Amino acid sequence: MGFAFWRIGKMMKGAKANKALQSSGVPAPAQVTAIQDTGVTLNDNPQMVIQLAVHPPDGPSYAAQVVS
Repeated sequence: MGFAFWRIGKMMKGAKANKALQSSGVPAPAQVTAIQDTGVTLNDNPQMVIQLAVHPPDGPSYAAQVVS
């Protein structure tokens, strides 16, 4: 799979952490490791779960999950 750039704030849980990181987050490259269909559709668009391996420039890599 390919590389994607995601804001760290999109991958964190918790409203406070999300809000703080969205306003001051750092871009980090991420590799898509898996994509799964949730079986849910919204306005005829399938909802997907995307698994990522995030590689921040100033820290260790970590796994993240995005539902889109």
